[in-house]
Amino acid sequence: MRALVGRAADAALQTALLERGIECRFVQLLDIEQLAPPPDLAQRLDTAQAVLLTSANAVAALADAARHRDATVLTVGDATAQAARMAGFANVTSAGGDIGALARLARQRSDPRRGALLYLRGVDVAGDLAGMLGEFAVDEAVTYRARPVGVLDDAARAALQGADLALLFSPRSAAGFVSLVTAAGLGDQCRKMALIALSAAVARAADLPWACAYVAQHPSQPAMLEAVDRWLADNRDR
Repeated sequence: MRALVGRAADAALQTALLERGIECRFVQLLDIEQLAPPPDLAQRLDTAQAVLLTSANAVAALADAARHRDATVLTVGDATAQAARMAGFANVTSAGGDIGALARLARQRSDPRRGALLYLRGVDVAGDLAGMLGEFAVDEAVTYRARPVGVLDDAARAALQGADLALLFSPRSAAGFVSLVTAAGLGDQCRKMALIALSAAVARAADLPWACAYVAQHPSQPAMLEAVDRWLADNRDR
C-alpha cells in the first residue's frame, strides 16, 4: 500500500507507516518563507515567562537565542516540540493536540502575574490563541509566511496517481491540496483513495470525491495513525 503525506518529511511517521505495510511519499503543500525575526526578540525573550509555538516553522526564529536555551517552550504538538529540542531547547512540553490544548497547557504552566507569553506565529493562523488566553498578556511575533505551492511537480503527480490514501494535517494545506489537484485535472484520482484527516476542519477543507474519509479522534499524530489503523481494519474486513 502507498500513502501520500501532505507535509514535510517526518522519519518517525514514515517508520510508523512502514510498520503497517504502507510506503509513503511526503509532498510539501506549502512553501514556507522565513521572515526576519523582530530586532528586539532577545529582549522580549528576556521578559517572557514562556514561548508558545503552534508550528515547527516558527522554531527558526529562535536560531540566535543561545542565551535563552533554558526558556520554557510550550508547543501545540509533538513534531513542533521535537523541532524545538533539536534547536537546543531542553525545557519543552507538547500539548499533544490542537490550539485549544496548547491554551490549556499554557494556563496550567503559567501565571498571568509573571509576565507575558511570547507567541511566535505565522502570518496566517488557524485559531486565535491570544484570544483563548485572554487573562494573559500575549506578545505575538510574526516569524514566517506559508503559501500554497504553485503546482504539483512530477514526483507529486506520480505519488498521487499511485496512492491508496492521503494524510492531511491542516485546513490550509488541505485547501492547497484541493487547488493543486483540481488544477492538475486529477480530482477523480481521489475516488480511489481514502482521506485521513487530522480534524473535521481538515476534512471539510479537503473537498474532493474521496472513496472514504477517516478523521482522527484527537488532533495528534498518534490519533492520525489510529485513523490509519481503522482504515486498515475496514479494508481487511472486506
